[in-house]
Amino acid sequence: VARVYHSPKDDLVGGLFVPLLRDAVRLRRSTGDVQSTAFALYDEALAQFLERNRLRGAIRWLSGTRLAQRDVSAIRRREAYAMPDILASLREGPPEGRESEWGPRVLASLLDEGLLEWKVAVTSTEGVYHEKVALIDDACGHPILLSGSWNETVAGYTRSVERVDVHRSPDDPYRCADAADWFEKVWNGEVLGIRVIPVEQAIEAGRITVVEDEPWTPPRRGKPRPELWTPELLFLAVQDKVPPDLRDPYVGTLVNPLPHQVHIHRRILSRQPSRFLLADEVGLGKTIEAGMVVSTMAATGHARKVLVLAPKNVLDQWHQELWEKFQLSSWKFENGMWKDEYGKRHVDASDAIFDRLPGPEPQIILVSRSIAMRAERLEDLKATSWDLVILDEAHRARSRKEGNRYRQNNLLVALNALSERTKGLLLLTATPVQLELHELYDLLQPLGLPDVWRDRDRFREFIRSLGDDGPDWRLLFDLAATSERFYRDRFGLSETDFDADLASGVRFFRDLPQGQDPERAFSKLLEIVRARAVHEVSELSEAERKLLSVALYRMSPIYQLTCRTTRNLLRRYRDLGVIEDRVPRRELEEPLQVELEPEESELYRDVRERYLRPFYEMYSRTGLSKNNVGFVLTIYAKRAASSWAALKKSLGRRLARVNQALEEWDRGGIQHLFGRIAVEDLRSEGAVESEQDVELEGYEEVLEVRLRGVDLRKAREVAEQERVTLERLVARLDDLWARRIDSKRALVIESIPDLVGRRRGLLIFSQFKDTVDDLADALLSEYGSFLAKYHGGGGEVWDGTRWILVEKTTVEN
Repeated sequence: VARVYHSPKDDLVGGLFVPLLRDAVRLRRSTGDVQSTAFALYDEALAQFLERNRLRGAIRWLSGTRLAQRDVSAIRRREAYAMPDILASLREGPPEGRESEWGPRVLASLLDEGLLEWKVAVTSTEGVYHEKVALIDDACGHPILLSGSWNETVAGYTRSVERVDVHRSPDDPYRCADAADWFEKVWNGEVLGIRVIPVEQAIEAGRITVVEDEPWTPPRRGKPRPELWTPELLFLAVQDKVPPDLRDPYVGTLVNPLPHQVHIHRRILSRQPSRFLLADEVGLGKTIEAGMVVSTMAATGHARKVLVLAPKNVLDQWHQELWEKFQLSSWKFENGMWKDEYGKRHVDASDAIFDRLPGPEPQIILVSRSIAMRAERLEDLKATSWDLVILDEAHRARSRKEGNRYRQNNLLVALNALSERTKGLLLLTATPVQLELHELYDLLQPLGLPDVWRDRDRFREFIRSLGDDGPDWRLLFDLAATSERFYRDRFGLSETDFDADLASGVRFFRDLPQGQDPERAFSKLLEIVRARAVHEVSELSEAERKLLSVALYRMSPIYQLTCRTTRNLLRRYRDLGVIEDRVPRRELEEPLQVELEPEESELYRDVRERYLRPFYEMYSRTGLSKNNVGFVLTIYAKRAASSWAALKKSLGRRLARVNQALEEWDRGGIQHLFGRIAVEDLRSEGAVESEQDVELEGYEEVLEVRLRGVDLRKAREVAEQERVTLERLVARLDDLWARRIDSKRALVIESIPDLVGRRRGLLIFSQFKDTVDDLADALLSEYGSFLAKYHGGGGEVWDGTRWILVEKTTVEN
């Protein structure tokens, strides 16, 4: 999902609303006008939504007073389907020729079942209710906010010129929370000047303005934004079968690589310099692929100095896998010491820690990426010439658009700097595109782009034009041909070898008429692109144009620099007989809906509304950096959502930190509140895993509090208010703890017997270690020695009296 959609250029239905609705658990919609004909646009997605969410009020509408005549009549008559018939009707869609009758009947059915609750907003002014937003709660209950100008009509979704902005809770929690709070206030009639009336009552009271029925015309559905990482973008073509050679001395005897890993390994090593983006889906073996490359390059003398930058919580995994699977010695830098795979520590007292790397060559160095984000350590890293640099979780290196400029975060600055000091560069991420296409550009640019491709706008235009109905063929041909020539020369490949890679798997292309050879057709299309023969495109069939898109994509840097395997692609391999192994499908359980006790709901609301939000605003008004303040307080918001145990420990530590700041105020005590000290405090909160490098990603950009421009007197007054507020919140948390009130934990514990009874075991993941510890302790009486914990600090098992630290393999077994 992108951040901004413009219709009719972008498909608001297929590209935005339908994917979100399919996975949603609740929908809240504010709109000026409503016409039930819009149901036909997302009928199948609505059926899937209702199959999972048969709760009263799963959908809520707030609208103005303008209703279509046929919708008013349907509501009055209540000619409704039974529930099974609603779902069947939505799956099948409107009967041909009866589209105008179908929508109103579905509308009446949803109202009759209580699945749709609809209120009309009447304003006390001469104006009308005209707000247009959608709040779509995902499977975890996090709202995604769509705000824009589109009505709940076919015209609003497909024919009008609209802009819709997308805000996700993890990225913009306060905006999403504000929108949800406002919707609920309007819905509950708590906003002065807006009266809300159930739609049936509004019709009976004559408060409705009946408008003309929207004429039914089949909507012209534009193509959704191109999905960069699907089998379709690999253009329905699969790679040639490459049987694994387990006797390959460069792979390592303890690895049994899958066919796609062998192919990626050979593709990378056949193209020098080896600078690639490894973007396999989660769980498909990017670390193994990188290890295979390191093993081969080290064995052949091409990699004497290798640098691996990874989140701190996965450095041990890299350490273990390089040794256990490839017999490669590596050195991990941690707390000023070098540590080998046996756990021995070697103190390096020099200031320039990379001047004298430990051990003989090849030297494989593992360093937390947060170290590279420090300016002084980055200079140390740049002082060494590397043969290969690997960046794990590379999507964290990104830029942010600020006006007409893009501001690089510290990790992207480090990546660009190190790319100039290394021959080989491997970037590992399962999600190269998070929200915007420029994030993909940020990753490919350090790998090496042709001059004309270094323009962000051209890069983005190529991708978007490739997915358009009427693409700019001249632009596509020029960029693709330039890219092909650049990479063929860079990799030193003959035209025959380069064309063989471009045509890999094209023989499986099934859209051409029977008898037309896909490989010969593809070769002809390559000649058209190289000759820039744009005039010949008009003579191509629709299938040939699709194959032309294959050629253009494969000639581009996106294909030339990227290795990507998805589970869907592996399933296609299996269907075509390329591989024999079955690719498992994940079955998602229904989300557990937690109903908090009244005192829990009130406490959670007070933490957000009376602590985090107001104190963010108050501290910001004193002149303190909003980045520092927001960074620290956002962590507490996330811990509040994790568990009462995590929040209790956090607020207790925060209270101690505030007290210390006030005691040392005249000696720079303010640094304890939002400076580096406060961040390091968060990093030590029993958080040896996700908090350190995932939840606290970006902490290196938190600066020491600069006192210039800060009103210290006002800041101290705010700190004293915070102390009082924290004391009250901690006391309330202590009370909940003493009375053993924890609805979320209780629901998890209650659900475990059923889950375990249907499986061989159970893995419970949590964002924070404090939550893991609390839940594990609560399960001791029932499960005892069957329990194990695993986190960045290692494994723990219960020996009957206490938790003891064990090796990872003990937990696995």
